Amino acid sequence: MGPRPQQLRWYVDGVLYQTVTSDHMDAATWNPPANHGDFILLNLAMGGSFPDQFPAAWPPSPPALP
Repeated sequence: MGPRPQQLRWYVDGVLYQTVTSDHMDAATWNPPANHGDFILLNLAMGGSFPDQFPAAWPPSPPALP
């Protein structure tokens, strides 16, 4: 049994959304995004009373008032 392929996985709300392995593409395409050592975790969730929670949205709209 050979080495297992490398994987990049994307999750949405904790549920696996997409998986790409090094077997899906040639090494010239795989190596730049997967083997550079720097990764960023993005959490782009926005909820609540957006955009009224920011000072630029003053005065707040009625739904954002307590």
